[in-house]
Amino acid sequence: MKSLECKATFVSTLVASSSPGYGVASTSSSVMADQAFVTLVTNDSYARGAMVLGMSLRNHKTSKKLVILVTQVSEPYLSVLRRIYDEVRVVDTLDSGDTAHLAMMKRPELGVTLTKLHCWTLTHYSKCVFMDADTMVLSNIDELFDREELSAAPDPGWPDCFNSGVFVYRPSLKTYGKLLQYCTEHGSFDGGDQGILNGFFSSWATADISKHLPFIYNLSSIAIYTYLPAFKQYGSNAKVVHFLGKTKPWSYTYDPKAKQIRGSVHEATAHPTFLQDWWTLYSSAVMPMLQKQQGDKPFQPFFGCMEVKGKAVFITGCDSGFGNALAKHMHKMGFTVFAGCLLKDKGGKGAKELEEFHSDRMKVVQLDVCSEEQVNQAVEYIKDNLEDSERGLWAVVNNAGMSTFGEVEFTSIDTYKQVSEVNLWGVIRVTKAVLPLIRRAKGRIVNMSSMYGRESPL
Repeated sequence: MKSLECKATFVSTLVASSSPGYGVASTSSSVMADQAFVTLVTNDSYARGAMVLGMSLRNHKTSKKLVILVTQVSEPYLSVLRRIYDEVRVVDTLDSGDTAHLAMMKRPELGVTLTKLHCWTLTHYSKCVFMDADTMVLSNIDELFDREELSAAPDPGWPDCFNSGVFVYRPSLKTYGKLLQYCTEHGSFDGGDQGILNGFFSSWATADISKHLPFIYNLSSIAIYTYLPAFKQYGSNAKVVHFLGKTKPWSYTYDPKAKQIRGSVHEATAHPTFLQDWWTLYSSAVMPMLQKQQGDKPFQPFFGCMEVKGKAVFITGCDSGFGNALAKHMHKMGFTVFAGCLLKDKGGKGAKELEEFHSDRMKVVQLDVCSEEQVNQAVEYIKDNLEDSERGLWAVVNNAGMSTFGEVEFTSIDTYKQVSEVNLWGVIRVTKAVLPLIRRAKGRIVNMSSMYGRESPL
């Protein structure tokens, strides 16, 4: 049963964007080929996926044009996409707003996937193959253009439905209009594009077997583990791998020197070989273009594709050493940094170095972690200066610490108390104060120690 509230949101959103409101951001030629591969990106993270997809198509010598639909993508990423794709089209976002059905899949971000319906407006092509930005081509697949609309592979979760990550279609403004009408009248059973397309092309399961693409054209990374014997038997014939699920290839960290993926790869829904292939292509072909485009701007090419814009970190003990270096590094990555310095009010050298950044993203605060008053004042300052206080604090790094040396029997109790006040109670004091902000952002708490934690002079 559909939620009337969700359906009303769905209708109003689509009506507001029902005309194909797009502009051509780039074309490489005034005469376009008759057929094209098409994809969509709605943010910078998926833009990197689309870059790998485009390069994989190029590397396997497709004879077709490459087209990408984009919504909220930053200019540096658009510039790289223009180098890979023949045509870059800026389109309006279509969002189902169907929180109820999206919650069932635990994927609230999939509402905007309805934006892919704009692909039917590309009427200067007679036939297209749509591919999600989280797919990667393993061999030439131009033979897909011999298929007719709507050809797609079965979805591993419910094989009577097709997976909308790869499908063959014919652009048509008439079909586009009918799809929008279907959206407003029926909604989507899953809140995303796959529910819409399966509802609209409802005869796919039974009408024409020739429109059932072999699974090798949309090899779901999830299915590899649900039917491992079949993967061992047929996996070598795969032509397209689809990185389904929340965890994408760009969610990991990659070490280019060791050529290793860092993260819980053993828990991933993608086969490690495919993950390695993705990162190999990204690091060799895509990353150099991104680095050239970014220039001196903050850029961390191998730190997955985590969005850092609007994210803030609070670091204690930034007067010198590791804390000072970490504050500078996080700022370079693009984070907003709240750097706690014990000697800020006394004109300490480390605090001055950070203040000389003269950056809105580098905020130096007076902080003695032993002072309840200063800790509370620092947290209030953070609340007042977050870009969006509702998003909270992405991380706190409890780095402030001290050490002392001496024989046990000759070290005063006051010295022991001072070390404990900073290294133990300071960590607890700061953590308790910032915890509401950390919870709001579903952030993280990082507690620093030293090698002395593993050694003892006794």
